[in-house]
Amino acid sequence: MGRVKLQIKRIENTTNRQVTFSKRRNGLIKKAYELSVLCDVDVALIMFSPSGRLSLFSGNKSIEEILGRYVNLPEHERGRLRNKEFPIKALGKLRDEADQTSQPTSSPECINPQLEEFQQEIINCKSRIANMEKRLRIFEGDASEITTLIQADYHEQILEETLKQVRLHKQVLEEKFTSPGPPPTTKGKLPPEAGDVNGFVTTSSSSISNHFLNFLDSNGLLPPGCASKMRHQL
Repeated sequence: MGRVKLQIKRIENTTNRQVTFSKRRNGLIKKAYELSVLCDVDVALIMFSPSGRLSLFSGNKSIEEILGRYVNLPEHERGRLRNKEFPIKALGKLRDEADQTSQPTSSPECINPQLEEFQQEIINCKSRIANMEKRLRIFEGDASEITTLIQADYHEQILEETLKQVRLHKQVLEEKFTSPGPPPTTKGKLPPEAGDVNGFVTTSSSSISNHFLNFLDSNGLLPPGCASKMRHQL
């Protein structure tokens, strides 16, 4: 049983009409491509689907070049045009759109400043996170990741600086807890002489000496009047 021959007339069903167009459009484009390659000719196809969607095809040359070649032909070669101005205007519009497309779509002036600021902030945050992760790996003590002398020196400097700060803080704590006076409160209230050095609390040497003299004087370990003279010398 052979195939039923399709009658050449308008298909009334919208869906069937669109499906038929899609199938035959692809076949037509394929044939146009084969013709342009095999015969080395200029071919241009301009189609609008039943829904109004544009479909274009051209061979080695662009649609604009082929239309320009056609418009510039003598009238006796291309046939009589009912409205010569229309294809010329359409060709000019296509050329203008092609020029706009070939230009950069964005420039530094068109970039949203706020978006650029957000992107820069994201880059900075990623850099800080990477730096902190790198420092954390140093404190984990995984020596297998050290492959060069420069890395070894860098790790050593970081650890020595951290150890130095820990020892300084330990010394401050020892001096504070061994000196006479009220026990430290849970709120960590500091005396007026206290300062902040590299993130650690420290006490001045004169304050420590005064506490020490008060301790000796109150326990009768100094001659009368000696404590006041020594305070003046401080």
